[in-house]
Amino acid sequence: MYRGPSPLSELENKNVAYVLDQFPNVITAVDCHSFGEDIFRPNPAGGLYISSQPVTKADHEVYLKLESSMNSAISSISSGKKYDTTKGTNNHAGSSDDYMYIERHIFGFCLECVSDDFWSDIKDAVTATKEVAAALRVLADQTRTLKSTISKP
Repeated sequence: MYRGPSPLSELENKNVAYVLDQFPNVITAVDCHSFGEDIFRPNPAGGLYISSQPVTKADHEVYLKLESSMNSAISSISSGKKYDTTKGTNNHAGSSDDYMYIERHIFGFCLECVSDDFWSDIKDAVTATKEVAAALRVLADQTRTLKSTISKP
């Protein structure tokens, strides 16, 4: 929840910006956290820290398709499970997915995994790892398709 004194003031964030400067052709990106079973991303409605998002209708549709694909992959690991996609990160302070989209036009996500605790038991951690890996694989596959339709430098 720490925003830092200014944008990109923290070393971790500076490192992300540096990598993106070196590889400007990035189309999708994911920041994984625990806990919760959520897929966060910028949305057109805005939130507490950002009153409105510059998410275009076309990009919103892309986000919806990517979320659906990731949830299908998660469901293939844990039958019927879907991570919540309704919250968005607009109520957080300085989320990487907002930065990715707003500043870089990268379809950024924050995946919150493991259902109930930061320190889950090994069985739950292994299951969450499998769910996230499946979601990331399908996102990578979808990104290849997006590459032909998105203009990047």
